[in-house]
Amino acid sequence: MKRTIVSVMALALTLVLSAVAVPADAKRAPDGQIAFSQQTGTGGANIFVGSSDGSKVRQVPIPYLAEDFASPSWSPDGRSLLISNLLRFDTAGELLPFRPATVKPDGSDFKLLDPPGAPFDMYCSGWSPDGRRLICGLGVDPPGLFTIRASDGGDPVRLTTNPYGAADTFGDFSPDGKRFVLVRFKGEETALFTAHSDGSHLRQLTPYGFAQGHEIATAHWSPDGRAIIFATGEGRLFLVHPGSARLTPIHLRTGGSTYFAFAPGWSPDGTRIVFSLSTGGQEDIYTARRDGTDLVRITNTPAFEPFADWRPESRHRSGK
Repeated sequence: MKRTIVSVMALALTLVLSAVAVPADAKRAPDGQIAFSQQTGTGGANIFVGSSDGSKVRQVPIPYLAEDFASPSWSPDGRSLLISNLLRFDTAGELLPFRPATVKPDGSDFKLLDPPGAPFDMYCSGWSPDGRRLICGLGVDPPGLFTIRASDGGDPVRLTTNPYGAADTFGDFSPDGKRFVLVRFKGEETALFTAHSDGSHLRQLTPYGFAQGHEIATAHWSPDGRAIIFATGEGRLFLVHPGSARLTPIHLRTGGSTYFAFAPGWSPDGTRIVFSLSTGGQEDIYTARRDGTDLVRITNTPAFEPFADWRPESRHRSGK
């Protein structure tokens, strides 16, 4: 699971030699909202929502800090956020079990999901296509992915079983909802797999050791269904085509500077990507065209911001 906290910032900065040069004529990203996590530096993280051009950033008010590497994920209708796991303590200062929560961007309708009998370790990183269930990794033996009800966290249903006794991390559903992509851990190495929505027909897409691991392991399906975006252990972005497993690198146009990119995702129309990017001075959220051109910085803070998710388009929220 994602409980052993590693210094990803230190890992990234050891690979970064100089700052990224953002083109002076870079255009703004398409309209929309991006949710992202931001570590506090003293333990835990806050969740923010802002416009996809970097303006109108505001914190999502919730009663607890998110866990250091917690991720925010928009619901399919764009009305709510799933926070993968929260950092909570009892009155004696003892760490409470990791639990996910759902909340609206303005902080209303906050719902902590604490199903009876759930293990200490829970990490829920995605929604089912209809928004009724959440996809979670549970700290159980054997480990794997489960779905639970989004309303109350009940009715766990196993999707996968990791044969190596390590974690499976959910990535994303295909646009038609028939398949999903996951990151499978084998020791410290990871590989991307796809499976049918019920967890059957598991198919390996990348060799072990190629995809990024640790707490920043992610993979996301493109809105047109033709590619899955992910990052390598060296901080490079790639597309893998689910039908052929063909790999295509994305060359970020950084003016020749060395960089470390991770946790990529897509804009709703698939024309742009969003990701975290470490530079010589700090790490921020950026967007770019899907070919790596037109790099645009969305945040500019010294805080570590490991995850970002672009809100679905309004037509999806209205049911059209």
